[in-house]
Amino acid sequence: MALLDEGETDWKVIVVDVHDPLAPKLNDIEDVERHLPGLIRATNEWFRIYKIPDGKPENVFAFSGEAKNKKYATEIIHECHEAWRRLVSGESPAKTPSYDLSILNTTLEGTPGHVRPGDQVLRTIPPDSRQPPAPIDSSISKWFYISSATV
Repeated sequence: MALLDEGETDWKVIVVDVHDPLAPKLNDIEDVERHLPGLIRATNEWFRIYKIPDGKPENVFAFSGEAKNKKYATEIIHECHEAWRRLVSGESPAKTPSYDLSILNTTLEGTPGHVRPGDQVLRTIPPDSRQPPAPIDSSISKWFYISSATV
């Protein structure tokens, strides 16, 4: 699904855990509707309204909210990966008048943003603390339910 967020396309790719008992039957978006009727519509509805409780307007979708098929989604994933590859390789600028992206990394040797472990720039990152997660304050722990009833 192509959510339009602040003038940019925010792709929502629907995937299935390979360990899910239905996984062998869910090979494309049509299969999801066949085996889990209403799930795609409910997912679309959730993405449309999930920002409303924070006082923001409903989200808008491209393609009238249609969930595209596996072939289309795969093409979008490859397109996004290629854009990322161009960015981290320096073929596309990381800084323009509109944005300034950090491309620092420790794994992609030969790229403009590659830094080695122990590099001075990494010393500003706090060390891993490996502590258990902090409790979530009840004021921000919100649950919302979508009713199938027509409003």
